[in-house]
Amino acid sequence: MAHRLAVIVWLLAAYACTSREPEASKADTIARSVTRVAKPGFDSAGILTYGRDSTSRIAESRLAINGIRIGIRDVKVRALLGSPVDSTLPSAEDVTHEDSVFVWRYPGLQVSFDGHAVYDVKCNGPTCVTPDSVRIGALRKTVVARYGPGFSGYDTSSDVLIYNPDKPLDCALVFSFVGDRVARIALECDYS
Repeated sequence: MAHRLAVIVWLLAAYACTSREPEASKADTIARSVTRVAKPGFDSAGILTYGRDSTSRIAESRLAINGIRIGIRDVKVRALLGSPVDSTLPSAEDVTHEDSVFVWRYPGLQVSFDGHAVYDVKCNGPTCVTPDSVRIGALRKTVVARYGPGFSGYDTSSDVLIYNPDKPLDCALVFSFVGDRVARIALECDYS
């Protein structure tokens, strides 16, 4: 019996020394390689290292693009920018309602309205500028110098800095980056 137990122990030890780990799945391999590459503002595990949501507050007056702010009326937008190049019009039944939704497009700029008030602005053209003189093509460090570290969002695949107003408002100024340069500036609201 003791001889049999010794053989079993020897076989288990030999198996443990020669066995290989099972090959990792393709998803495991990709996940490990992704988490090793640190993105600006994230550690190697994809965890935010700065710019928590509570530290990204700025004065509401700084949430503007080309002078357009959330809540201004379509008449004011037309006075600032002129007539749009293209637009979606509300349906015939919406024209008389205050809750009609429509979009005006200008070169490199799109303004969305709800009830004739701005609720969303997206800008990726060369004329895009914020009140703090940040333009398309500006370096990330310029944005951080003017607005602070910002909030990088919860999704590590997005390359953005988000700035929320210091007053309760479900809108934000969002800078999207390609490489280290601003590619898009947006005023985005969440009314869901």
